[in-house]
Amino acid sequence: MKIKSLLSIFLKEDFRNFIVIFWTFVFPLIFFLFFTSLFGNIGNGSENSSDMEFRAGIYFEKPPTGLAKEISQGLVTGLGDKNSGGPFENIYVSSFDEGIQLIKDKKLEIFIVFPENLDMLNLKVVLSSVPAPVVKSYYRSDSGSDFARKIFKSVLDSVNVEFYKRISSAEYTLEVQELNKKASDTFSYKDYLFPSVLLMSILTVSIFNTPLSLAYSIEKGITKKIFTTPIRSGHFLTVVILENLILLGISILLIYIEGKLMGVSPKAFSAKYIAYLFMNVITLISVGLLMLSVFRKLSAVNVAANILYQLMMFLGGLFFDVSHTPMIIRWFVYINPVSYMAQGLRNIINGMPLGFLNYFVPLVWIGACIIIFSLNFKKVMNYE
Repeated sequence: MKIKSLLSIFLKEDFRNFIVIFWTFVFPLIFFLFFTSLFGNIGNGSENSSDMEFRAGIYFEKPPTGLAKEISQGLVTGLGDKNSGGPFENIYVSSFDEGIQLIKDKKLEIFIVFPENLDMLNLKVVLSSVPAPVVKSYYRSDSGSDFARKIFKSVLDSVNVEFYKRISSAEYTLEVQELNKKASDTFSYKDYLFPSVLLMSILTVSIFNTPLSLAYSIEKGITKKIFTTPIRSGHFLTVVILENLILLGISILLIYIEGKLMGVSPKAFSAKYIAYLFMNVITLISVGLLMLSVFRKLSAVNVAANILYQLMMFLGGLFFDVSHTPMIIRWFVYINPVSYMAQGLRNIINGMPLGFLNYFVPLVWIGACIIIFSLNFKKVMNYE
């Protein structure tokens, strides 16, 4: 009853505070809508290709001979060499599985497979009825792969035309079969951004609202007055955490409603996704309590919250890839729990399994933060 009454008072105060309402509820919704509208066409092939670098994987199922070798080498040469000013960096792979894995890992823009029967081109010189070998190309549904596919098709057409000039009886030398990756690998900016907005909302509540609310109450003597009543320090901490969890729950619900209206992947609404998101909430709330146990003054907590918020958000892979950052700051990427949370949430949307580190790193943070805060609990709650 004591907790319920105090929680009701705190929540009423929060809903009367415009700053709390805006940053907790309104800003994440505006952010998601604005950036999805601004960058939602990423992956639809609308970007300019002039500044793009392409990597083409080349695989021969069987080394060609004779004219087939000449034509295939001409095709590869036609793609260009990046070192000589061409658009592609040609990478020869030793197996089909290696090439498929490279394109899945986004280390190739296109993977070109020359078939085992490529030597049939040698017979096509004299027998036009011989079926043309099929060159298969694998690519992703993003702009880089799409441009690479178009360039490859253009080069292939040029080779076919040149061959037709030399051997008039053959209409085509090579056919291409374009094989896209499975639909679950199709890039969707909405699905990419949705976990980022959720984690940004969680960061706002856990890094700002929770520790600042506690620090303010302690420094201004509010807790001293409350502790003269039957309410104890444990009750007060429980109320503050519940208060912020309720605010966060409302924020997440609003983001989910917006995501549903904007067509976010149904996998973001799965039980597995929501359960992993809840673990993220516990992790970041724990980080907020850890920060309070280290920086107990309100001014210090405010400065620390701003710095930690920016570092965890921008070095957590929420809005861009941070795997290739300079080593001087990459160490923080490796220990930042948000890096693994964002990756984990996106893995679930993309139909990929969660890795060991997606669980291990957040759980380590939860354990370490709770232990440190528990050891400093009395000092934190009785700070003068």
